[in-house]
Amino acid sequence: MAIDCWTNIVATLADEQPQHWLLVGDLATAGKPTLLDKWPDARIETSTAEQLLAQSSLPVFDVAVLAGAMENVAKADITRLLARLRDLHARHIFVLLPVGSECVWQQVDLLALGFLRQDVDAETQLQLYRFELEHYKTTPEWLNSDYWANPELFDKHRW
Repeated sequence: MAIDCWTNIVATLADEQPQHWLLVGDLATAGKPTLLDKWPDARIETSTAEQLLAQSSLPVFDVAVLAGAMENVAKADITRLLARLRDLHARHIFVLLPVGSECVWQQVDLLALGFLRQDVDAETQLQLYRFELEHYKTTPEWLNSDYWANPELFDKHRW
């Protein structure tokens, strides 16, 4: 795996101090030395997608990185795993996928799950996708009290 993807992940999380990491897949495990250089006290767990799918409960991770783990597992199973990590078990999720027609995952598949494409590594031809719950959906302008009915005015004005 090229250093560019890991540099991007480290730069994205530079202001935070993630202490509990989940690395899924061989390519993700290859980035472990880079993470330990930046956060030497971090607890890093490695796993495969099949192991995670078999587990009934998972802890909450600060960051989950999936790389080289999604190509050999059924798309429906990986979709379920990503949704589970996204909703309950990870504050930040990064997914690395190969660019090209041989990959069964398309950009719209990850966009549908709320992921944003962050970068494409030209050297290794990997796409980096990112999901953070706090940035998933911004609050619309109309969703504030200026646009709501005011119950204290119900007897004063006729609508």
